[in-house]
Amino acid sequence: AARLLSLRALRSPGEKSREAYTLSSLAIKASAPSATLHVARAMVLAAAGGRKDALAEARKALSLRKDPPRHTTVAMLGLSQDKPGVALLNLKEALRQDANFWPAHQLMAMVNKPEVADKHMKAALKVAPEEPSVQLTHAARLMATRKASEAIAVLRKVVAARPDREALLMLYQALVVTGQK
Repeated sequence: AARLLSLRALRSPGEKSREAYTLSSLAIKASAPSATLHVARAMVLAAAGGRKDALAEARKALSLRKDPPRHTTVAMLGLSQDKPGVALLNLKEALRQDANFWPAHQLMAMVNKPEVADKHMKAALKVAPEEPSVQLTHAARLMATRKASEAIAVLRKVVAARPDREALLMLYQALVVTGQK
């Protein structure tokens, strides 16, 4: 029951922040200590604008289960608070535990200098070549290195798989940069 409450809280955290927070709190109180529930609550808090509290909640999750997903969550929330040291430390630990954990490679590709970022982007693409979020990050890296024509091909693939606002906007920007729009 606690997990169902937590999942319901995650479904629409932006729309009903107070309800999502209440549901995630109830889920945590109603269950044994659970890293998964603390991550869910961290995501609810982050979506509602409580980034500091979200990071603290993610750290609680990490204290319960020190694994690559929890380290990557702490890293992501650390970045949202402009704490790159926290992010890099946790991403390195996630990859030490599992060298093929593509979300950590993907985030490393987003936060490092080009030569390091390229290494991690290649690793993420090798492990999860069809994952839309990895493809979107790849396209962003291509755009950042002035390879808009290459980014267009990647973005068309992303839009076909997941036609969300971010992918469509990035595709439009790439088309404008190349003079195709």
